[in-house]
Amino acid sequence: MYSDLDPIYNKFQRYMIGIGMVANLLLINLIIFRSPKDLGLYKYLMIYISCFELFYAVLEFLMVPELLTLDSSFYVMVHPKKAFLPEGWLQAADLIYCGSFAVSLVIFGCQFAYRYHVLKGYLFPNIHSPPIQKLSETAPGQPVPH
Repeated sequence: MYSDLDPIYNKFQRYMIGIGMVANLLLINLIIFRSPKDLGLYKYLMIYISCFELFYAVLEFLMVPELLTLDSSFYVMVHPKKAFLPEGWLQAADLIYCGSFAVSLVIFGCQFAYRYHVLKGYLFPNIHSPPIQKLSETAPGQPVPH
């Protein structure tokens, strides 16, 4: 599996991870200090997504995984000599990495579901909203009255 381009690929991968980390740090600062106050819960959802992606990037930087596909199989391989983690931690880090990939997909699904419900006029409870009992009194599929 080793090719002549492997060192170039590893440097490029780490360079792109660094760019992603800088972009997410910048995004978090922009969300906190420059976003409009009326974003509500969406602001916290975006911060959570960026923080999670930072965690995912740090994990990828420490592991340097190789992603391989064969037919319908998907493999994540980690070479201990390329990783920055001790060899005893690599299996646990690999499991966390794979689980984090699934969580990342779920987070983006939640973001799009949130945006869809906001566009349809549904309200989400927050600190200043009425108690949950009043929200549950509305018929399913109907917007919550103000």
